[in-house]
This record gives sequence, structure tokens and C-alpha cells, in this order.
Amino acid sequence: MLLLLCSFYLIVFVFSFNDVFTKQTKYRKIIYLFLSIAIAGFSFYIFDKIPATDILNYVSNYNRLPSISDYISGVYRGEFHGFETGFNLVNCFIKIFVEDAILAMGIIVVFCVLGVTFQISRYTQFWFIALLVYVGHFWGWNGLILFRQTIALVILFPLLNWIPEKKYFRAILLILFASLFHASSLIYLLIFPLYRILRSDRVLILAIVASFLIGYFGIIPNLVIMVSEHIPRGEILVNHIINSERGINWLAYFVMLSVLGVALYFKQTLVQHNKHIRMAITYLGFAVILAGLFQQFEIVIRFIMSFNFYAYIILLPAFICIFKDNWKNRLIYVSFLGLYLMIFFVRFFYIL
Repeated sequence: MLLLLCSFYLIVFVFSFNDVFTKQTKYRKIIYLFLSIAIAGFSFYIFDKIPATDILNYVSNYNRLPSISDYISGVYRGEFHGFETGFNLVNCFIKIFVEDAILAMGIIVVFCVLGVTFQISRYTQFWFIALLVYVGHFWGWNGLILFRQTIALVILFPLLNWIPEKKYFRAILLILFASLFHASSLIYLLIFPLYRILRSDRVLILAIVASFLIGYFGIIPNLVIMVSEHIPRGEILVNHIINSERGINWLAYFVMLSVLGVALYFKQTLVQHNKHIRMAITYLGFAVILAGLFQQFEIVIRFIMSFNFYAYIILLPAFICIFKDNWKNRLIYVSFLGLYLMIFFVRFFYIL
């Protein structure tokens, strides 16, 4: 199966060079549409062959769910896997038409992938490179395994516009709606103040250094354990912290710092091509701060991945603008990016 997956990645890799040589055309849109559908179709074919316990839990949850009317009325009091109301309601709705749990999860996978590819086309001009970043870095999790988180991520894309535009009310409503599919979405409420605080490069750098030092001495995890009884689902959080067997991936931490460093250095150039650069820097900066604070505990990995999802999809394609119209340097950059992502892609499915 690894050979099939690698062949799939190489196809997406080849199409990413479309952003090096061509400009916006109607044919480009058609190619992107067909590639998106192909990725969704392949995801439907492959997802149930991935050895992940999350999928088994989704299937078990689907089989336990009652009719949508019974679920809403509260007549049925069955035990679910702690999944959020929004996700359960979507499952109940699908169950009206589809009885087979695997087929139902496949439908959700298709909509997750198509949702991501649609949002990519709205928030970055380099669609094919962004698609390469998604497939190479995030598709394994946010496409084949973490359905609830992926739905929430698709929903939260408009925050890239609404927070800088100070449309706070609708942004809060959007976060609350996304939390109906994955409760971790509530952490995005912190982006409101952080977007203003971290606009200064100096403040961001100082915060990163301070977070690393605090995390090194284990201050934050111990504090969380102390106040856990006052935090919603705090006992789950503490259980994750206590039972963590490994910390963050230091190579991933170095990559985050490197991407952030390049983004800060070329920020003035990048913002001329994509108005979402500052929000992407805020997301990535917060991810680095979280990694520093909780460096000894793996609980933050999915939070970090959530913020990196937006940051990498916006920033990595935008870096091609650094080379302006020098297509040779652009070609080298996309080739290097594709090879790096291929290593990440293969490693993910090899160790899964």
C-alpha cells in the first residue's frame, strides 16, 4: 500500500509545478477541480485501510447512534465515544440514508477533503503548492483519520479574514459552531488578543524564548494539574499530561522556527501577495509558543497541528513570491519543498 500512496503523492507533486509556470486561467481552475475530486476519491478508497483506532471509534459510535429525532429529543440515552453534538447530528442525518458505517465514514471523508481543497482555493493564490502541502503534511491526519477536527478546521477558515477585520461577533459564533464538532476549537478564542499582541516581531520572539524556558522547567503542566478541577473536562487533560510517554518532536519544532523565521524576515514582501500572512504568522507563532510551554508533553501535538495547518498552507506556498519572477529559483524551491514533504509523507504512513 505504501507504493500506492507514494504514487498518489507524486501525482500531486507533479501538478504543484503548475504554480511555477502558469498564471490564473480557466483551465487551471478545471485542473484544480479534477485534482481535488481525484484526491477525495482516493481518500474514500484508502481511508478504511489505515490502521487507526480513531476510525474504529467512529464506526462504533455510528452503529450506536439512534435516529436523529430520538437523538434530538433525548429519548435515547446510549453511550457514545465522547463525540460532540454537531458530529453526532451529522452522523444521525447520514444514517437516514446510509446504514453501513464504513460507507458513511467514507462520505464524511470525501466532504472533509473537498472542504479543505475548496477553502485552499479561497485563501491562497498558489492552489497546487498549497494542495501539495496539505497532502504531504496534513492529509494523513486531516483527511483520513481525524474527521471531527478536520470539519472544525474547514469551518474556521474565515477567521483568517474576520479577526483582522475586527468582525469579532461573527468570529466568536463561528468558533462556537466549530466546537460542536471538536471542542478544541475553543482555543481559537485566544487568537483574538494574540493577533494584536504578537503583531510586534520583537514581542513574538521574546514570547517564544520565554515559553521555551518556562517549558524547560515544567512550570505550565504542573500549574494545569493544580487548577484542573476548575477546567471543563480537566480530568481528561490531566490524564493526558500524566500518561504522556514522549514530548514534542524537536525536528518539527526546528521546522516551525525556520518557517516562522523566513516569514518574519520577508513579511513585507509576502503581505503584498496574500493578506492572510499576518494571521498565518500569528497561528504559527502561537504553535511555537505552545510547543515551548508544553515541550515535555505530547498532549499539545494536535493543537500545534491545528494551527500549523493554516500557517503552512498559507505561508509555504507564499514563499515562492520571495523569488519574484525568477522561475528557476521557484522551480528549485518547489522541488525542495516537495522532497521534504515526501519524506514526511512516507514516514507518516510507514510508522502508522
